[in-house]
Order: sequence, then structure tokens, then C-alpha cells
Amino acid sequence: MAISVVNNISAMIAQRYMGINNANLTKSLERLTTGLRVNHSGDDAAGLAVSERLRSQISGLAQASVNAQDSVSLVQTAEGSLDEVEKILQRIRVLAESASTASKSDADRALYQVEVDQLMIELDRIAQTTQFSGRKLLDGTVSTPKAQVDSAVRIATQAFLGTAGTEFLTSGSLGAGTYVSQAGCFVDEAFKISISAAPSASSVVVQIYSSLSDDTSIIARYTLGFAGGSTAATTVAFLSAGGGSGTVTIGIAAGIGTADIGKTAYITSTAVEAAVTVDGGLEILVGANPGETIKLGAPSVKAANLFSNQAVNIRTMGRAQGTLNQVDHALDVLHRARGTLGALQNRFESTIRSVDVYRENLTAAESRIRDLDMAAEMTVLTKNQVLIQSSTAMLAQANLIPQSILQLFR
Repeated sequence: MAISVVNNISAMIAQRYMGINNANLTKSLERLTTGLRVNHSGDDAAGLAVSERLRSQISGLAQASVNAQDSVSLVQTAEGSLDEVEKILQRIRVLAESASTASKSDADRALYQVEVDQLMIELDRIAQTTQFSGRKLLDGTVSTPKAQVDSAVRIATQAFLGTAGTEFLTSGSLGAGTYVSQAGCFVDEAFKISISAAPSASSVVVQIYSSLSDDTSIIARYTLGFAGGSTAATTVAFLSAGGGSGTVTIGIAAGIGTADIGKTAYITSTAVEAAVTVDGGLEILVGANPGETIKLGAPSVKAANLFSNQAVNIRTMGRAQGTLNQVDHALDVLHRARGTLGALQNRFESTIRSVDVYRENLTAAESRIRDLDMAAEMTVLTKNQVLIQSSTAMLAQANLIPQSILQLFR
């Protein structure tokens, strides 16, 4: 190679490598300063894209865990109020039971009614004031469980008389033909049946009242004749406690005559409900992505909803007996609601554990992509420092080469 003073190729080569080594040293220092292997997209373009997606999932899961923890607190708040509601309903049932016996006078029942009225007001107060983060939980705005009844579900029927020893309605006559014929009709009704005189000596009038509404309002009336020598089961119309309507077949035992005029009986019918479903409800996001939700619902504990818009009246023995059915139905709704809330709390706690494990594993995966191996990078740093020192020394040596030309001028 010719010796030239215009272009020092050796120095240019040494300078180029010194620049490369300096850039590597700078990158190594940056990685050691941040603790990250990928600081810019140029460090690992594909790795950066994957790790950013993982970071988004990790931050979403962290918030999902917080959401689930808040939901546990929400459920506990609602369940605590439902516990007090159950105590109120149990007290109303005790009062109704006490008023359902003939040993109590109407004056006694009026005193019981005063406490019932106050307890009903307290139900509405609890419904309006139970809140979590400003959101009412038990007033029906969150969700109301809806009882669904099969269109041909059989109902259990019990018959008993107001006067002992004069039975004229038998369980056998009330069994086979008793059914609900209309879909969605809930039967939780106490029927009062009275026998009165008919215009003809060969017949009597059977009148049916709803004990839950008004003992004086006749909801069905028919004349039972004796000309044929026997009586057949008669289908009568009724109004259900849930606001629907339908028909129930009531069998009347043969042999009822004018001697039975003035007698009274009560028939209590209780429907078998299908599975409870929750309409609406709060959607709690318990995942990092849309749609990963758990639906949370709670019933309304307003008196009107628990008792199907029927007044709770225990001023007479018949109404007090009907109230027992009302309270039992309200307790059934409440027990299902508390069971559902308890199951939801367990589910949220399980979700919290699952989400935390999920987030931990994603964090480990993201760490493998972006976090720096400090020991390995320190080795690279030492190498780059040695190369910088070596390239600096070699550049100095290359700059001395043109000085040898001066010897030619001596």
C-alpha cells in the first residue's frame, strides 16, 4: 500500500470501529441504567410489540382484581341488609301466627297490626337506604329475581274448617283435579269458602273470597244443586297474589245440604316455582377484555314487591292465616336471593385468586422479553470498555504513520 499524507486509511478504519464501539458502549450503559433490554423499538421490534400487548393485559387484570374485590364488599353490604330483612319477615310471621288463633280477639289483632305496619315501613326504609358507592342495591334498580311458574304445575292444597268436627271439604276431593292452568300465574292464596242459603231448597250457594285481599269481596260464586243426588268438582275463577289470573279446580265433597249453611272453610294453595332467573343486574368486569363479566343481581325488598302489592292485614283470623302464606313466599324469595349472593361472593373470591395468578404469569412472560439480564450485560459493558480503549490507542498509532514520511526529506 502506498504511503500518503492526503488519506490516512488506517486512521479512518480505526476511527470507524471506535464509533461502533462507542455506540455499543452507550447502548449497554442505557440498558444498565434502565434495567430493560428493550428501550426502543429498534432494540427488538417484535419483542416490543408483544410485550406492550402483555403490559396492557397485565394492567387490565390488576384493575379486574380490584373490581372483584369491590364486588365482594358490595355483596356483603347487600347481604347484611337482607339478614335484617329476614328478621323482620320472621317477626311478621310470628305476629300473623299469633293472630291466626281463635283465642285472640280482634282488638288483640289490631294491636299486632300496629307493629306489622311499622315493620313494613322499615322494609321500605332498608330498601331505599342500602347503598354501595352511591348506588342503591335493594330497591329493585339493580335487579329483581323473577319467579317463573310452569303452565301446568301441580299445587299442594290444604283444606281445613273454621269449626272443628264439621268437615265438608276433604283432602281427597281436592287432590287430583287441582292445577294452575295459565302460564306465569303464581298461586299463593288463601281462599275463604262459605255456604249460604239458595233460593231453592234443593241447592246451596258456595261463595269464595280471597283472604289476602278483602273478606267481603266475593271473587267467585256458584250454586250447588242436589237434584242429581251428588255434586261434581266445580271450576272457579280466582285472582292470584302475584297479579296474574287463572283457574283452579276445587272439589266439593258429596252430601252438602242446607244443614251446612253458615259454615266456613279455608283452602290454602301453594304453587311449586321453577328456577329463579335474574333480569338485568350489574355487570362486573373481572377480566382484561370486554365481555369478561359476572352479572350481579339483588331483589327489591320493598314491602310492595315482597308481598306482591297485597296489604299485610292480620286484623281477622282469616287474613292472618293468609298472611302466613304471604310471608312464606317472601321468605322463599329472600332465601334464594341470599343464597345467590353468597354463591356470587364465593365466585368473586375465586375470580380474584384466578386473576392474580393469571397476572403473575403474564408479568413473568413480559419480564423475559423486556427485562435485562444484569450479569450478562455487565460482561458486554466490560467488553465494550476494553474495545473503546483499544480503538482509541490504535487510532493514535494510525495517526503516527504519516509522520514517517518526514524521514524521506532528510
